[in-house]
Amino acid sequence: QSLGYVNMPTTEELLANVPADSPLMKLAEFVKANPTFLQEIRTYETSHFSKFNTEKTNKGEFEHEHKEIYNGYLALVEGKLKQFYEFSGLDDEKVVAIIEGMRKDAPQQAAAAENILGKAEFNNWSKHMNEKAKAAAQ
Repeated sequence: QSLGYVNMPTTEELLANVPADSPLMKLAEFVKANPTFLQEIRTYETSHFSKFNTEKTNKGEFEHEHKEIYNGYLALVEGKLKQFYEFSGLDDEKVVAIIEGMRKDAPQQAAAAENILGKAEFNNWSKHMNEKAKAAAQ
């Protein structure tokens, strides 16, 4: 089950302090070696979040267009994941197991990994986009 988007330091700040023995070290190394990795995902979100600030989305109701935007997000993340898996030698099953193992002892790191690796479900991601849209409108 996804933790969704949580209030935490930026992903870069969190990963800058990843202990050498952390299961996230491969992810931290990949992010550092591929600085555009996160920026491309953030750029995609930024170019679409305004569509999530409507009367319906403010009530938690989302339309087909929002699902299409989410599917575009997933496609982008899947491409990035493929690069990460080639870099790290991990696969989706191993990454999910690592995140699950971290939930109790390192919930913020687990949430950061989910955010980076696109493990947020549609409802959590849509709420995140709605919150970004409302904050930008203020």
